[in-house]
Amino acid sequence: MKKLLLSIGFAAGTVLFVNAQEVVPQEQPQPEEETEMMQETNTQQGMESQEGITLISEEELPQEVKDGLASSEFSDAVIEQAFELSGEAVPYQLVEQTTDEPIDEKFYQLQVNQDNEPAILYFDEQGELVEAQTM
Repeated sequence: MKKLLLSIGFAAGTVLFVNAQEVVPQEQPQPEEETEMMQETNTQQGMESQEGITLISEEELPQEVKDGLASSEFSDAVIEQAFELSGEAVPYQLVEQTTDEPIDEKFYQLQVNQDNEPAILYFDEQGELVEAQTM
């Protein structure tokens, strides 16, 4: 009988001990921050992986494009991202195309910020500002 009571007491003590262990919650990332980071990453990866679109640094821009930016109304703008566009990646409104031949011109898309106003600028290889889209 003593062994039975001791066994029951030991089993009850073990159950209480196991249930009494503290569970430390793991810190979860904020859903909004995670979503924003994922969207930004997807956007950048999408732009980089699309055929005819190459992410380039400001230093890799041709001097003609840098000069074109400096002489435009966006001369004080900060370049946030720059892309080289070629082939099918060139937006149709940037070129006057009358045939179905591939476009052999290169264009440069600059995502800039001037006075907290973002804009997307398109320059041709000669540094001419072809189109500006302010947001």
